[in-house]
Amino acid sequence: MTGLEAMLRDMADNIAPLHSDYPDGRKFVMDENPDALGSENKWLENGTSYIWRVGVLAQWDSNKCDYARLFIGHERSPDQHEFIGFLHWHDGENDDIARCMKRYLELAAVTHPVFDPA
Repeated sequence: MTGLEAMLRDMADNIAPLHSDYPDGRKFVMDENPDALGSENKWLENGTSYIWRVGVLAQWDSNKCDYARLFIGHERSPDQHEFIGFLHWHDGENDDIARCMKRYLELAAVTHPVFDPA
């Protein structure tokens, strides 16, 4: 387990612990950008992010997906973990999560260029 994953699991346990009587699920996934480490500034040359690792820990109600949460963090370098925040959909699958996430990001890009991934 990476430090990023451990940090996100700890945050999830503190904010919204799994209930032992319900079949909640959790899954961690991470993306790593090797260009971000080192002093060569490869990230700048290759047009990639200067954040080394980004990760998410998804948590959901495994019974009927009555809720869903997404804990977000990144790691600038080894042992420098940052909790970005979490999203909570109270109605789970009924909140049309994926399509709305796309719309949220598109709207955020309109508010300020820092949110535009292009």
